[in-house]
Amino acid sequence: MILDELEFHEAAKLERRGHFPAAAQAASARLVGTMREYFDDALVTGWEPLEGTFSLPDPDDEARCSGRGGRWGPG
Repeated sequence: MILDELEFHEAAKLERRGHFPAAAQAASARLVGTMREYFDDALVTGWEPLEGTFSLPDPDDEARCSGRGGRWGPG
């Protein structure tokens, strides 16, 4: 999920910098594809049973601890 968010925001950033939408999407997909290829051991799977089990006050912290990711940035 975090990589999906990265791909979305990277494409948006490139569009703001003047790239055409299709080119921005292709570049961000290439970036995330490369990250998945070279850092495949960093991908978290099987996190679903852990979500909500930490009793943390911030739902985003719960998501991060479980491995789902949550929302990053100021909140």
